[in-house]
Amino acid sequence: LMAKVEERLGRSLPLTALFTASTVEGMAALLREGSAEGPASNLIPLQARASQDSRPPFFWVHPAGGDVLCYAQLARHLGGDQPIYGIQARGFNSDEEPPSRLEEIAALYIDEIRRAQPAGPYFLGGWSLGGQVAFEMARQLRALGATVALLAVVDTMPSLGVSDREEGPEQTDVDYLLDIAAYVGNFWGRNPEVSPEHLASLSPEGQIAYVAERLAAVDFLPPGTGETQLRRVLKVYRANVRALRAYQAGAYTDGLTLLRAEERPDLPGAFADTDLGWKQIVRGPVDVHTVPGNHLTLMAEPNVHVLAAQLRHCLEQACAGEMETVR
Repeated sequence: LMAKVEERLGRSLPLTALFTASTVEGMAALLREGSAEGPASNLIPLQARASQDSRPPFFWVHPAGGDVLCYAQLARHLGGDQPIYGIQARGFNSDEEPPSRLEEIAALYIDEIRRAQPAGPYFLGGWSLGGQVAFEMARQLRALGATVALLAVVDTMPSLGVSDREEGPEQTDVDYLLDIAAYVGNFWGRNPEVSPEHLASLSPEGQIAYVAERLAAVDFLPPGTGETQLRRVLKVYRANVRALRAYQAGAYTDGLTLLRAEERPDLPGAFADTDLGWKQIVRGPVDVHTVPGNHLTLMAEPNVHVLAAQLRHCLEQACAGEMETVR
């Protein structure tokens, strides 16, 4: 759809316009207003508040690639009465530079969510790297005196320090591009069949062109127009991975909900525990739920409906606890 808009009108809209302006009239308004570069905010309303009686909003932080469309199916399965905001990475839809430190990323996103919801209680979640960012956001919010009613991390391990992690060599852009291609193949079910050997033999520009062409071949990016977006995704992914490698999580005084994949590789040390090591730094209870699938497929059909059902239960418990506190 977005490729056709660009082809016919010579203007581009971000994919998130499907949520922020989800009618023909809304998209036409974006084009008339010259808002084709995407929203100024990193907050993307994946599921808007239906009424004043709707539940409190649930804020979901992007994974390493920076996009929040991966949460679209989860939002639908959580039900129409649950407002969902996705927090998209800075630089994903623009030429802005993404933050270089995970603490800085968390502080930026706190500013964003407080503009949408000035006071707590806050409901936060994130998958993969998003879980780490949501954790740091919760720590900073508690330091500001705000209440975090629910912190849900999906198949995420804590950053316990270099001595507790197997730190390999610094990744290259070839590694990052292969990760992006693997994500498309495993999560979206469209294997672009990128050759690692051929990719490594190309110049940096050639690598972008080759991967963009392979993604277009499986109808994931529009032909001839995907290189700009792929450069942005690569920039965001690179910055996020480096920020995570440099991050060491501090202690958290409240509890945490962990939703972990049933299918996991063997992990060393504390990461082999049922809680994936979170009890090392979380002072409150760590509530662990197991979801069918692996790290990528637990967020996709048919497993995402199980994830949503468990999250819905956790949300209901958290909301009930907040109501009891008010009484």
